[in-house]
Amino acid sequence: SDLRAWPASLPWAMYEPSVTASEEFCRRGQIEYLSRTGFPMLLFHKADNCYVGGSGLHDISWEVPSCEIGYWCRRRYQRQGLMTEAVRGVVAFACAVLGMQRIVSLADEQNIPSCLVAERAGFDLEGTLRQERKAPDGSLRNTRVYAWIRPPINSLNHSTDREAQR
Repeated sequence: SDLRAWPASLPWAMYEPSVTASEEFCRRGQIEYLSRTGFPMLLFHKADNCYVGGSGLHDISWEVPSCEIGYWCRRRYQRQGLMTEAVRGVVAFACAVLGMQRIVSLADEQNIPSCLVAERAGFDLEGTLRQERKAPDGSLRNTRVYAWIRPPINSLNHSTDREAQR
């Protein structure tokens, strides 16, 4: 229900999921994963194996290669650093396994927790798209564009490396 605060950016969360809808989501996710058109991920806590939330890579552009990352966290696991850790892990997977060079996170400007996760995970704010999305109530929402850019290979051992700068 917390996700319903962001109807313009999370339209899929506006309805209570049924068992059938959840099964369809998982089946579509498997097809996307196998066809390399999307990489939905379920996040579980290491200590108790409880479902923490979700993440995934979508809007894949193999030509660049680039993608968009999405993420959400159940309320009881928020403010523990778990989502930041998960996003860093998904970024590492996207780079090491998929060869991504650019990963974008699009956050509703008013969704401060989501913006903070992107920032703590090493994404840079590139700008704000004003009145870019329309909520079901007709209001227009601003979207912050965050991007993580893989440093060029020739700069990995130089002072331009983003990790060396932090």
